[in-house]
Amino acid sequence: MISWAIWIRGAVFLQATAMAQQLPSTVELDIIFPRNETYQRQSSFPIIFAIQNAATAIPYGFWVQWTLQDLDHQNNTATHTLDHDTWQNTNLTASGAYLLATNTPEIQSSTAKKWSFNWSMGFHQNCTAGHAIVSSSPMSASGYEISGSMVFTVSAIGNTPDFLTSRCPEFGGAIGIKENLTTTRGEACPVLEEEPKGNPCGFLVDGSVVGDISARLNGSLVCAGNNGTCERLSSVGTFLKPRNMLLGVGMMVLGVLWG
Repeated sequence: MISWAIWIRGAVFLQATAMAQQLPSTVELDIIFPRNETYQRQSSFPIIFAIQNAATAIPYGFWVQWTLQDLDHQNNTATHTLDHDTWQNTNLTASGAYLLATNTPEIQSSTAKKWSFNWSMGFHQNCTAGHAIVSSSPMSASGYEISGSMVFTVSAIGNTPDFLTSRCPEFGGAIGIKENLTTTRGEACPVLEEEPKGNPCGFLVDGSVVGDISARLNGSLVCAGNNGTCERLSSVGTFLKPRNMLLGVGMMVLGVLWG
């Protein structure tokens, strides 16, 4: 009987082979909310990303992490990671963008007015020249990651959190995957392009996106496929949803208010 470990390795190899046909690819993280603005204190504060071409990153140990830091008291009050297992178990397609949305109660429970929103994404594996093949924790220096941050404030006279805006999402960073190298053990390992050009205006936030967020943000769901099929997560209330991509730079954004 074929062992479970060999079966998993074979499945990863087949997935990597399929994804290699989609290369080169640029995996991009864009920030929909929050922005560098002042907001009212809310019982449930949204955190919303767009992630383009996430599926091509799955064979390489893809992960995304975000942190809220209370700058008034210099405390990290919330850290959340979508690790490789979460992405691996989500039915991602080879192309397109995915909406990642979650919420956090930390702002409501704090008296802090100034906050830093920090994010990072990366791969466990990296076969770019000069790097060894690794399989380690998300924050390991042996893999590859990019990061960014922005500051926002909370005030009684601030704006109600929403994304009723004609602006594109904020570019959060991108990693280019140039090609896939397969080891003698059948492990996938990417050759990366650092700092490729981003395209945050390529993500379309439409009425269905607003509906998805409104209906599911308070639950612990991962949603994939155009039919919105969802599965429960065991930890942070987050969902992933495939979205349409725009060929041009124009976009229409509809808003939703958060109370």
